[in-house]
Amino acid sequence: WLRRGEGIVGSGAAVVTIGGPGSPPLSRPIAAIWRDLAANARVSDPVQLPGTGLVAFGALGFDPASTAPPFLVVPQTITGVHDGRAWVTTIRHESDPEPPQPTSVPHGPHWSATLGPGSLDPDGYQHAVRSGIEAITAGEVEKVVLARDLVGTIPAGADLRRLVRALATNYPDTWTFAVDGLIGASPETLITVNQGAVTARVLAGTTARGADADEDVAAAKALGTSRKDIDEHRFAVTSVVDALAPLTRDLVAPGEPHLLELPNLWHLATDVSGRLSNGASALDLVTVLHPTAAVAGTPTDA
Repeated sequence: WLRRGEGIVGSGAAVVTIGGPGSPPLSRPIAAIWRDLAANARVSDPVQLPGTGLVAFGALGFDPASTAPPFLVVPQTITGVHDGRAWVTTIRHESDPEPPQPTSVPHGPHWSATLGPGSLDPDGYQHAVRSGIEAITAGEVEKVVLARDLVGTIPAGADLRRLVRALATNYPDTWTFAVDGLIGASPETLITVNQGAVTARVLAGTTARGADADEDVAAAKALGTSRKDIDEHRFAVTSVVDALAPLTRDLVAPGEPHLLELPNLWHLATDVSGRLSNGASALDLVTVLHPTAAVAGTPTDA
């Protein structure tokens, strides 16, 4: 979990898997299991920085047909860097010996992936667009988010750390993640909880960067004044605020989005903030948020 040269890396694991293919996605027991783990852990954390203490990594899908069940990984060893300080955390059962200290392993050879079309071909995508327009016209939904997949292959034994490093280097303002083969870099945080403070970054409305400075300024201005994109963004913000309201207090969302600059894109962004209430945890908030309107449209239960 990396951003701007800081973050945490875990090795070794105690894996908790909930459900299986076809089971309800993001089932609430994940939050309950984490509460049990935290309640029964004895934590010595003299560093007291984000990422120290008891930590879990998770991969949680929202498609009931997904072949990958949701799970949490509690690493045996965590190496972290934050605000110029570095640390190593070890996590173990009381009866287990101390895990070995992490050692540096050189990167494997460079490799390239081969990408090809996925399950939705151009005709299928156009049909999905028409179906979405019909649903909006009929008043069944307000917003539809469509996506196409690509399927690729990588060489056997490829060192996936090279992909993680490339993402973290080329997109330093995103959160680069790698959990059990799920690898990516996202400028959007679904939810962050730090000492009871809740923040969520909502992204919806996107355009490519310009080829030169003048084109770039024009592209940013066009996105920032696009009524279509601003309306689309508002749907996403409203869905996040409505979902978080029962579990938070003092929830605030600015009335207008700001422009977020990435190396290849401009995004409309809104940072929502508040405080936890009712004994909720970050995983409880994830449960009510996921999937957001930014990836699923609105209403999210349609």
